[in-house]
Amino acid sequence: MADKIEAAHPTILAQLVDYATGAIVSRTLEKTPGGTLTVFAFDTGEELSEHTAPFNAYITVLDGSAELTIGGQVVNTAKGETVLMPA
Repeated sequence: MADKIEAAHPTILAQLVDYATGAIVSRTLEKTPGGTLTVFAFDTGEELSEHTAPFNAYITVLDGSAELTIGGQVVNTAKGETVLMPA
């Protein structure tokens, strides 16, 4: 497994992080002053605490489904969908 995405090389993001029972697994692929690219694998029922960020975040569901809360609004999303979470 590469440490980051290789230039000019197709990458399957879902293969860059594995699920773990009762856990959230994350892998940061790129970190720049403008933001980071991180892949997460959530076991069923796991969640991140509500937080803010200084830049927009995009959530792309690679497998399964997710329930997000953005500015108090619940957003249900599924495999293949992308949602913008504003800064």
